[in-house]
Amino acid sequence: MHHHAYSLKNYTPMKCHDISSAHQRIAPHIYRTPLLTSSLLNNFLGGHEITFKAECFQKIGAFKARGAINKLLTLQEQQNLPNHVVAFSAGNHSQAVAWAAKQFGIKATIFLPKIASPIKIQATKALGANVIITETRTEAEARTAALARDGAHLIHAFDDNAIIAGQGTATFEAIQDMNHLPDIIFTACGGGGLLAGSYLAKEQLSPSSQLYGVEPKNANDASKSFKSGNIYRLTDSPNTIADGVRTLALGERNFHYIKKIN
Repeated sequence: MHHHAYSLKNYTPMKCHDISSAHQRIAPHIYRTPLLTSSLLNNFLGGHEITFKAECFQKIGAFKARGAINKLLTLQEQQNLPNHVVAFSAGNHSQAVAWAAKQFGIKATIFLPKIASPIKIQATKALGANVIITETRTEAEARTAALARDGAHLIHAFDDNAIIAGQGTATFEAIQDMNHLPDIIFTACGGGGLLAGSYLAKEQLSPSSQLYGVEPKNANDASKSFKSGNIYRLTDSPNTIADGVRTLALGERNFHYIKKIN
C-alpha cells in the first residue's frame, strides 16, 4: 500500500449548479425514485426520522445510471458523442455504461474482474455490451486504458465531472422531495462520485446539513485519505460483501470535494 501525493493539474472546480443542470438534462431518461421510511427502524434508533432514497428502483437498479447517462448526454451536447465507449468496474458502473450506450445505440466494451458479481456480469451482457472478464481489477484498468488509447472513449466510474454531477442528482432529488431539510446525509463511498456529488447538491439546497461518507471497515481507504490529506491506495480489492465500494482509491477530483466535508 502506498500514498499518492495529491495533485490535480488544470482542474476547473465544479459549481453547485452543475448538479441542478445535470438533473434537468437526465430527468427524462431516469426514474425519480421514491423516498422511503421505516417506523420500526426509526423507533429502534431512538426516534430519529430516517429517510432512504430508494435508488434500488433506478434504471439498472443503482444510482450509477445517473452518472453514465449524464456523461453521454453531455458529450452529445458538445457534439462529441463517441461511437464506442469503454469502462471498467466491479459492478454497477458496468451496467450503467452498457445501459446508457444502448440508449444512444453506441458500442460499449466493459472490462470486469472475475471477482465481480455473476448477476452484474450477466446483466451487463444482457444490456448488449461486449464484456471481457479479467483476472484482476488492475488488469481491467490497464486493458481499459489501452483500448482508450486506441480510440474508444473511456467513461471513468467516478473521477469525472459529468459522472460526479450525475450521481449528485440522487441527493439533489432527495433533498427536494423531503418535507424539511435533513440534519445529516449519509452517503456510501467507493471512489467518491456519489459523495462528491452529494456535497455539491447539499451545498446548493441545504448547506446546513452535515454530510458523512460511509464505507466498509475492510475498505477504509477514503477514511485514511480524509485523515491524512493524501489519497491512500489499497493494493488489491478489499474483501467485503459490498462489491460496489471495492475501489482501490478515491478519484483525485472526488477527493477535492471530500476534503471540504466538515
